[in-house]
Amino acid sequence: DSAPAPAAFVDRPPEGGIVLACGHFGNAEIAGMVLSTCKPLVGIARPLTNPWVDRYVNKERFGGDFESIPKHGADMHRFLDILKQGKALALMIDQHAGTRGVLLPFLGKLASTHSAIALLALITKTPVYFGYCRRTAPVRFECGLRGPISCERSGSKQEDIAVGDVAPVSGGLADGDFLEGIICQGSH
Repeated sequence: DSAPAPAAFVDRPPEGGIVLACGHFGNAEIAGMVLSTCKPLVGIARPLTNPWVDRYVNKERFGGDFESIPKHGADMHRFLDILKQGKALALMIDQHAGTRGVLLPFLGKLASTHSAIALLALITKTPVYFGYCRRTAPVRFECGLRGPISCERSGSKQEDIAVGDVAPVSGGLADGDFLEGIICQGSH
């Protein structure tokens, strides 16, 4: 199953590169399979400990045009190249960034988040989408997508980064925090 936004995205994907913000919620592999059939997708992932299993899983995991970049081999210049090639770059937004991160409200607490998505959007003017895929029943999934979310420069780098990172979490909408709403609805 999929919500109308993912269906429209799959039927008519946007031109050029996009940033896809997602969280460790639901099934990113299913979402990646769906999206990579309509637009080349590059995701960041920690390699599995066993290199033979890692190669097998990454080769067999996706049926579309998907590439996985090792988490520790990813850098901003590589991200820019991916976007210039017109691909979708999937980044997790719920990674704890420690003292280097920007503190943002999430589920009633301040959480330290990375600024990469906001910086990419501000520097490249690349549209940002927020996506999720959650299990609704055995072998049934609901995919959701919000966007495009645009980030405008205010003149204050810290404010721009904070607003840029809040937008994917809230879905860029005034109707509340999108990701928090999805999480609170639960998963089976």
